[in-house]
Amino acid sequence: MSESASTFIGSSDSVHAGSGPQTNNYYMGPPPPKDAQERSPRKVAEDELRWLHRHFVPPDGFHQASDVLEKHRMVLLDGRPGSGRGTAARILLRGMPGPSPIQELPLEREEEDSRCLLDPEVVAHDDRLLLDLSSAKERLWAGVQTELSPFRQAVRDRAAGLVIILPTVLSGSDDGLVPALGDLRRSISRVPDMELDIVKHHMRSSGLDPTMTDLAPADVTDYLAHAPSLSRVATFAQFLCEAAGRGGDFADWCEEALRGVLRTPEQAARQFGTLRRGADRALLVTTAMLHGARADAVHRATELLLGDEPPGSVRALLRRRALTERLAGIEAEITAGDRVRFTGLGVDGAVRTLVWRDFPDLREPLRDWAGQAVGLPGLTDADRDRLVDRVAEQCLATQRPDDLLDLTKQWASAPRSDGPAFRAAAHGLRHGLRSVRYGGRFRHQIYDLSTSNQLSAPLRHVLIGVCAAEMSVSHPYAALVRLHHLARREGTGSEGRAALLKLVGENHHLLRRMLDRLASSPWRVDPDIFLYVSGPGPLTDSAGRSRPLLAEPGVRTSLAVCWSAVFRDRTAAQWAPAAAGWLTAVCAGAPYADRFLDVLVAGCEQRGDRFGLLYRFAGEWAAARQRRDEGPTADHRAAALPARVLQKISAAQHEWITSPRESTAP
Repeated sequence: MSESASTFIGSSDSVHAGSGPQTNNYYMGPPPPKDAQERSPRKVAEDELRWLHRHFVPPDGFHQASDVLEKHRMVLLDGRPGSGRGTAARILLRGMPGPSPIQELPLEREEEDSRCLLDPEVVAHDDRLLLDLSSAKERLWAGVQTELSPFRQAVRDRAAGLVIILPTVLSGSDDGLVPALGDLRRSISRVPDMELDIVKHHMRSSGLDPTMTDLAPADVTDYLAHAPSLSRVATFAQFLCEAAGRGGDFADWCEEALRGVLRTPEQAARQFGTLRRGADRALLVTTAMLHGARADAVHRATELLLGDEPPGSVRALLRRRALTERLAGIEAEITAGDRVRFTGLGVDGAVRTLVWRDFPDLREPLRDWAGQAVGLPGLTDADRDRLVDRVAEQCLATQRPDDLLDLTKQWASAPRSDGPAFRAAAHGLRHGLRSVRYGGRFRHQIYDLSTSNQLSAPLRHVLIGVCAAEMSVSHPYAALVRLHHLARREGTGSEGRAALLKLVGENHHLLRRMLDRLASSPWRVDPDIFLYVSGPGPLTDSAGRSRPLLAEPGVRTSLAVCWSAVFRDRTAAQWAPAAAGWLTAVCAGAPYADRFLDVLVAGCEQRGDRFGLLYRFAGEWAAARQRRDEGPTADHRAAALPARVLQKISAAQHEWITSPRESTAP
């Protein structure tokens, strides 16, 4: 089973990241755009999915699965490991209408009092939902099936789409599948020559002539004919393109690529055994960990791994072997771009797997080394990201996710000015969150941290960034819950609130759920959060829907409850800016904006002192607005506003008197 839930395979540039846990996807991902840090996470995810779609080779059974999804808005996707179920599921969902990004449904409860795994309330209109159960056991799958009926009904009612990847243990068998779901099950498998098509796609993307595959040597065609996993095929194709940049003819490229994809940790062990000096072994390890980095950085990293030693005299230093000679001893070289690489493809991944698998006592020292190595001068951001990915990959492959969590905490505890460490902390958490096996554990850990009152400011900053930039795309409600907890505990800061505002401001469904949380919350700080996130824009913007949130009675009820807490626990000076924003929307004639007045009046809870405070505020606000806009541009709606507020108050009092036991939405 895959350790990486990432949509893509391989590193983000031409330097191969080496062998490692396999993924069930067809292609390596594109390099992240240079402006990715400045773009929204949703936009980045959409671009990545678009790239994947362009390079997708539909497996056998894909179109039948698409037909089932279109007809029933749900499909159960079956297939053997390595058949590309994960990629196929995403492409199926991409074909569904609607602007929503693909959301992965978590298999853990978000709050202590959550009663179910599949909550129908999380389904919004036009949602595209993915439930990956490929690694689930029979017991979990049985539990999911018991909750699936109401969840499926919500998917249909809200015109959403749901793809469920069935557990691998059920592949090709009807055991464990309730009869009612049988018609929704579709299997995918490889089409003839799919492996060769993948290789051609990679060659074409690298500017190579794909027709050269017609001259592929017999050992290559034999390898592809034995149906290796599609991720192994993608790795072979990547090696082939990399070998093309090293010179030789097509036959040479194929030979190098095949040797690389078949390279094993046992082969690395033989090389490791020929090195008798600790310094040479250290260089081998650091070259594998920093494969593709600059020579100076690899040298410093090796010294760091060996520990602090006296620098010695110039004479002693001159007696040392040159770095080029030492690298040659481990079958590595310095390229024309001053980058260190092994002369053979795939060596770096084999060495990493060997060291973590066969030298258990080195795992903690290497973890601690990586904690410092990300700050070495001479490393680029891409070098650091690859180092974090490689360490994370091995931590998870050896079932030591806590090592990765400890590393992220260590990096996040660095001084705020330490950019590399902060970047490493965020990147490490992202890697953990994307893990199929451990993603839920990382989400749970982030939840525990977000509810802690002893969280350091630097770690809080990292968690807010990861929730806003990573979790918000694949697990938006999980991101909302954690950002809410972080915002509650940030004291005088506003970073968490700002991230929360951005998240709910872009998603009507999340804003509705946020208001529900605030309306049922006993936290003293939540009225402040409500005032921060309840601007009129998202409440009156229909965003392609038939009506805005403000038109929904349930939303207005939540808003009124929140305003009741504000009027009770906050001064007029504290709530005035938010109330002024609502009154401005009323005067601007925004859709359903008159309902803002209904909500404010309902929030007064029939208390005369609050009615008076609201009426006085409306009068003062209207007078100030008229003074500002004197002349032809005067706001005549503002002049009429106090009378309108008084009318709403009178109507509310009359309704309460005539039907005191009835409760209606504002």
